Amino acid sequence: MHKIINNKEKNGFVKLGLPAEKQNLEIIRKTISGIMKDYGFTRSKISGLEVSIVEHCENLIKYAYVGKIGYINVKAHFKFPVAEIHITDNAAEFNMLKAELPQLAERIKKGIGGKMGIRTIMSMCDEVKYERKNGKNINTFIIREK
Repeated sequence: MHKIINNKEKNGFVKLGLPAEKQNLEIIRKTISGIMKDYGFTRSKISGLEVSIVEHCENLIKYAYVGKIGYINVKAHFKFPVAEIHITDNAAEFNMLKAELPQLAERIKKGIGGKMGIRTIMSMCDEVKYERKNGKNINTFIIREK
């Protein structure tokens, strides 16, 4: 189920609630990128946020909801030049801001791939926030046009 609320003052709000399933990643990505384009965000900012959101949601599906039914709730607020996306899940507590990141130089040296999602998210967004509230993880991804 999703709801899109827009107005003409370049201020919009999108709300999506979807099962945590791979086939729903495209709905999330297309909804956010389409609205960001309409609001005048550059392709580089749209792409960065798309990569971050899809990476985060893929991680939820892959790691947080293994063997369980889960949901991803997306609330996005667009007020050019800022886009703020809140993703809420009911999985076990996980604060990516406190996660131990793999040593990049060591991984490259050993030819080890993968496990770069959090680092990618942090590099693509201008700001990332985390909150645990009412038994839910709330991750906020913010981008700003300069």
